[in-house]
Amino acid sequence: MKVRRLTAALWALMVASLVAGCGTGSPAGGQQSAPQSAQTAAPQNTQPAAPPAGQPVTLRLGVMAVSDCIQAFIADDQGIFKEQGLDVKLQTMKGGAEIAPAVAGGSLEAGWSNMVSIALAHERNLDFVFFSPGMVEKQGNRVHRIMVAKNSPVKSLKDLEGKIVAVNTLDNIPYVAFSSTLQKAGTDLKKVQFVEIPFPNMLAALKEGKVQGAIVPEPFGTAGLTEDSVRVLDDQPFAAFGERAFVASWFASEKWLKANPDVAQRFVTAIRKANAYLAKNPTEARKIMLKYIKLDEAMASKIALGAFDDQVQPADLQPVIDSAVALGVLKQGFAASEILRVQ
Repeated sequence: MKVRRLTAALWALMVASLVAGCGTGSPAGGQQSAPQSAQTAAPQNTQPAAPPAGQPVTLRLGVMAVSDCIQAFIADDQGIFKEQGLDVKLQTMKGGAEIAPAVAGGSLEAGWSNMVSIALAHERNLDFVFFSPGMVEKQGNRVHRIMVAKNSPVKSLKDLEGKIVAVNTLDNIPYVAFSSTLQKAGTDLKKVQFVEIPFPNMLAALKEGKVQGAIVPEPFGTAGLTEDSVRVLDDQPFAAFGERAFVASWFASEKWLKANPDVAQRFVTAIRKANAYLAKNPTEARKIMLKYIKLDEAMASKIALGAFDDQVQPADLQPVIDSAVALGVLKQGFAASEILRVQ
């Protein structure tokens, strides 16, 4: 519990320092930069000047080098952003903990983040809201698994009592999903030790016995199953939130959205067009994804993708908020509509 509170406090401190005018940190090592239009986020706190009439509007967008951001990759590669009069600068960053302070400080107009991170920001009175459709987990589109080493004696979720398990970040949506799944299986969370391990290192940690369980997303889950080093203990931990779980999406500050409603709507239109392209051209979409993330073509064809629907309802978010409250990640609940502005 002490580790979880410290993690949340550090995250809040990062955002607070940006709001006070400090710059963002440097990009994480090991990430592959997005091509051409993608840049490393600059630690500046100024909004771009309004372009001359008829010129595209610049929008600096924080993305991650993961398949979750495939909507932006498609819209960039296929010229959909440009069709909407947007000059979108993709800026590849480590994750929500880096993107959120950049949005707060003004070096990004918008970015990608998961549900729990934005809920935590809302609790700390930051005006972040989701304004575009993003990724949903539902049956047929499950991208997270709880996994154990192939030769592990662990046979059930309850067997993880007294064991060490891994999440990428404590007080984040994988932690909430993992914990909620364990609770639903009757596991005593007080007897489970959670540790932070980056997703790319989880398979090695399982094989080496450093942890006895982990919540593993794509592409790492499929990679582990392909090399036959791990097995699945639970194939749908996000089902703890119900049939549909809003995982992550594009967010911005309420202030920016109110000042730039037309730009925001053009972005949303582009994302919906990218959704349509993905639905109609799934094979080509996966090839486009390879231009932006470090993944071989064979693996890209195998991994599961989340669902990218055009509509998002408060009911898709509320179970995640309620679960985070039940676990003590959030201090108190609130209505999902407070952080949702999707039209």
